[in-house]
Amino acid sequence: MRPGAVLGYPPHVFIDNHMPPCPLNLYGAATAWGEALAREYAAASATSILCVRIGYVAAPDATVFTLRHPQLDLALTLRDLIGVLSACIEAPDCLRFGIYHAVSQHPSRRFDMQPTAADLGFVPQEDARSLAWRNLRGMIRRVRAHLRRRIKLSDLPNRSTLPGR
Repeated sequence: MRPGAVLGYPPHVFIDNHMPPCPLNLYGAATAWGEALAREYAAASATSILCVRIGYVAAPDATVFTLRHPQLDLALTLRDLIGVLSACIEAPDCLRFGIYHAVSQHPSRRFDMQPTAADLGFVPQEDARSLAWRNLRGMIRRVRAHLRRRIKLSDLPNRSTLPGR
């Protein structure tokens, strides 16, 4: 599950696992309903259910994330995704139910990862900013666009007039 159940909180609010759902949209409301249903089913049966609020997963070469991306604090690298899911599979049998956040390291991370570390033994290994640094094409594209806005294109030399051409 994505963290849609709690994305309705303002970006500056630090979100822990015990805060009531605050969905941003219908997807988030369905996520909150699924977590509530999972809690009830785990209480009524012998099944252990661990809900993971997975951040935005992006391939290492994705051009989505840049250093100024507004949702970089929600990013989850593939390595960290595999790590948290492995931790859920290997979780102790006595863990009947839990809601856990899964996002990669980020200085302004807004999700409480302490329960994920304490109950599952998972600590993110990668920094979400690494996705942005790997995205050289996206960063270069943004720099070019920024320069184009600041400098008129007509002021730039033509490629054919450059030395060595």
